[in-house]
Amino acid sequence: MAFLSRLSDNFWSFVSPRKTKQQRDKPFKAATPASKISKKLPTPVPNLTSQMRRYRSLGSPAVEVEGSSSKRSRLSTPASSAQFESSATSESDDFEGDTLIDSPDYKSYGFDQEEYNANDDTIVVDETQIDPDELTWDPDEERRAREKKADALLEHGWSADAIKVFKRIQNRGFEPLMPWDWEKDFEAIPLALFTKDWNRAYIKPTFGTEFRACKALQNLVYLGPRVRDTIINHSSTRQPEDVLGKAIEDYIKWSHEDAKLNASNCIPLLSVVTGSKDTSTKDLQNTLIDALEVTADRYREAFVIHSSVEDVSTINEISSEIDAPEFTQPIPTLYGAIMTHTMMGLLAYDSPGHGEAPQLRTVGIFDWGKEDYDFWNALALAIFVVHCRDRAIELKEVLDNLEGELGSDDSDDPDA
Repeated sequence: MAFLSRLSDNFWSFVSPRKTKQQRDKPFKAATPASKISKKLPTPVPNLTSQMRRYRSLGSPAVEVEGSSSKRSRLSTPASSAQFESSATSESDDFEGDTLIDSPDYKSYGFDQEEYNANDDTIVVDETQIDPDELTWDPDEERRAREKKADALLEHGWSADAIKVFKRIQNRGFEPLMPWDWEKDFEAIPLALFTKDWNRAYIKPTFGTEFRACKALQNLVYLGPRVRDTIINHSSTRQPEDVLGKAIEDYIKWSHEDAKLNASNCIPLLSVVTGSKDTSTKDLQNTLIDALEVTADRYREAFVIHSSVEDVSTINEISSEIDAPEFTQPIPTLYGAIMTHTMMGLLAYDSPGHGEAPQLRTVGIFDWGKEDYDFWNALALAIFVVHCRDRAIELKEVLDNLEGELGSDDSDDPDA
């Protein structure tokens, strides 16, 4: 019984209200973990906000942005390169000392800076050195000047399709290009480049998702640092042109998947050629022309009006002895991209007709060695690829209709 008595006393002592009050009277002390966390969180990857803050196209219009009253609602970028020549970003300001990336002129890499270049009027300036009160320019006048420049291409033999993409690239700071929902994914980019009108947006998906389309464009925006890293790190396995070529191929792949285009249902319009800075541009151009001529032959075969000669290869062999073959559709303008070192040339190609010479024309020349131009270079490349995608969709419908007509003709033929 003594044991039970002690057990009872201990129990009531444990639940005694007096002891509970003693517990409450103790000062509060927060519990601490047994061991401090010593592992540091990973450092976030820095974004390009500081860099993008200076991104402005020379022709960015001072226009109100749709449904916005934020600080980015009005652009005040200069419209004359001569007016702000002293504040324009220098080609050698990107890096210092051992990390300096030389930005040579176009001709040092074999590109001829032609009279017409859609990137000529793109200038990045340091906004801290600009006095908005001294800006004297008329956006409408600037647009008219650019339109006049683009329209003059027709007199020099450019096709209407090539002029169309030339205008888009030249005016990429003048008009909205992306859906409004993408604004959060491209912070510090001028709001005038976004629109709530889906039909006005140019860089957008067709059948795919907006997420993949936006992600594909982001990969181009962040392409510049990866290109320059190969030079800074003296990479022996990857060269700048390899990174550029892989990026444009990936973006072309997205555009085809987005439009449900593949090798079996369309003929591609765009070819890509890469070469080191030691490769002559003449060799690169010849390689590109050879690739584009293969594509042109496929269109000739698809569009030729079959008469006594059934095979387009036979037509080519005896073309000097007979009249030029007739086609149901004109051979479309084809496009190419040449990557050499940090330079990127976007070109338009009109396949020669009967007895004519090939015409390879420069749409624009871009240097990925200039840090401040990364975003505008990415926009130009995206516009170029999207234009080829949209044109390929149009041509796919034409090819499908031709196949349908040929199929109906065969079914009506009693000898078939």
